Amino acid sequence: MGQIITPKNDDAAPFYSTIYKGGLMTEKHLRNALHLIIKNNPNTIGAFVAKEAMKREVVAAFFHDLRTLGCISGMVSALNQYPPTHHFFETYYEEIEQLRLKYLKQSTALLCEVAYDLKTALAWFAFEQTALELAFTLNIEEGV
Repeated sequence: MGQIITPKNDDAAPFYSTIYKGGLMTEKHLRNALHLIIKNNPNTIGAFVAKEAMKREVVAAFFHDLRTLGCISGMVSALNQYPPTHHFFETYYEEIEQLRLKYLKQSTALLCEVAYDLKTALAWFAFEQTALELAFTLNIEEGV
């Protein structure tokens, strides 16, 4: 049986170094890893994503659906109306800005044209990017 290791959060993103020694995670292992992220990094977008994923019967399906449909689909109920989305933006502003700058360096086209509210666009962007990084770290397969 493998062991899940999650360091405490000392800066913006160490929770991405959650490692499962032993290969692909079962549903139980994924849920344990998400619980550790929430416990060790409670005030981060990663914890917010983990809480949303835990609402699903199958955690990996949440990440697959998010990759496929995105926040714009309304699948993340906590981010499908302006007031809670703006609250998310204001709560996690520093972390969102770090993500925006990180990805802006990789793509000059990033968020150049936004067809809707900028706070909503950046909140969805940050949620989706954090979820993608978590899925990669947790070794969640594409084809789920």
